[in-house]
Amino acid sequence: MFMRLHPFRSLLLSCGLIVTGLFAMALSTPAFASAATAKPASMLLTISQMPVGWSVDNSAGGSGSVGCLNLSKRFDAFPHAVVSFDASGGLPELAESVYMPPSARTLMNQVIKVIAACPRFTGNLSGKRVTGSVGAMSFPRIGDDSVAYSVTLTVEGVTFYDDFVLARRGNVLMQLQLLDMDPNVNLLVQYGKIGVRKLV
Repeated sequence: MFMRLHPFRSLLLSCGLIVTGLFAMALSTPAFASAATAKPASMLLTISQMPVGWSVDNSAGGSGSVGCLNLSKRFDAFPHAVVSFDASGGLPELAESVYMPPSARTLMNQVIKVIAACPRFTGNLSGKRVTGSVGAMSFPRIGDDSVAYSVTLTVEGVTFYDDFVLARRGNVLMQLQLLDMDPNVNLLVQYGKIGVRKLV
């Protein structure tokens, strides 16, 4: 989880590299092979809910680390599923993760504390230096509880916005992350509301 390792094809074209999001964990389409992934996978957004012209992104994620935002070890053991969509093979890109930890409330509070202690970060993603910042973002409440963050990251002199919302409904946790060249809060709100309704 957190932040998802985006394929970032547009970044590949503009900078000649494959980068990722933050929070270091490879992004892929959901695997339905085991019971542990089948339940969270059933709660993911589907291509039929995306705007016309969008597609499922099956490309491989990058690799690397972003220091204090590296949280993947906290989430890998939990039942989860992920999916990513993009517009015409580029940006914007929308990535969703659904997790079923023992206590979604506890896990969410842990994430909030880690992010609060890491307003700026540096790292190396796919062999390229990345710098960025993260801060709380105004966002309507969705689900039983939610928090949203505005994230900027710069790679090879190119700045991207990788904003995300973390929402809890019952004991299910959803992260929805939107990568684009400019902030697009309205789109994140729209699909945050759709996504959280599928958490059961």
